[in-house]
Amino acid sequence: MKRSPGTPLPEADPRHVTETDLHTCRVESLAYGGDGIARIDGQVIFIPETLPGETVRIRITQRKKSFARGVCVERLTSSPDRVTPCCRILDEGVAIRVPGCVYDHADYAAEVRFKQQQLEGFMRHLPHDDAFHPPVPSPHPVQYRNKITLHAQHEPDRVTLGYLREPSHRVLDLPACPWPFRRSTTRCTTFVNISRPLKS
Repeated sequence: MKRSPGTPLPEADPRHVTETDLHTCRVESLAYGGDGIARIDGQVIFIPETLPGETVRIRITQRKKSFARGVCVERLTSSPDRVTPCCRILDEGVAIRVPGCVYDHADYAAEVRFKQQQLEGFMRHLPHDDAFHPPVPSPHPVQYRNKITLHAQHEPDRVTLGYLREPSHRVLDLPACPWPFRRSTTRCTTFVNISRPLKS
């Protein structure tokens, strides 16, 4: 049955995914934090791991008063800016995206461009007359960050060090991370190897 414009999106039940739970939409832009923004009957939908210009089939996972969230179940068209993500962590056999990897499905030059557009969007709401300067990208698409936030979780026979799985407070075991400087990565790996055998 076709919904009239303005009708709230149905709440999806992840246990019973049927064709009525799925929607086709086109991603218009990226929000701060990396989620793609699309609209269905005027309602804003946030869709992770999508890029502007892509047409995707999504399942609604959360519905709020002014927006909804969805997951991509099929990518019908792909952006020329799309690349293979550089990092995913296996958790119970599922490849999980962790905080810090929200743009890694985009080419680095496109990532810089998207972030510049977001910054300019924020700045337009502030009173200023300054011209926007072009960004200065890192010469390296990975190993350029000087800060990452890791979490420790004590278990009966080990200490797990890594990122939090979203949306939860469970720590994902982190064998390595491609984002920080090489020196930081070496120290992180050393700490992980030392802490894993420790008992709480």
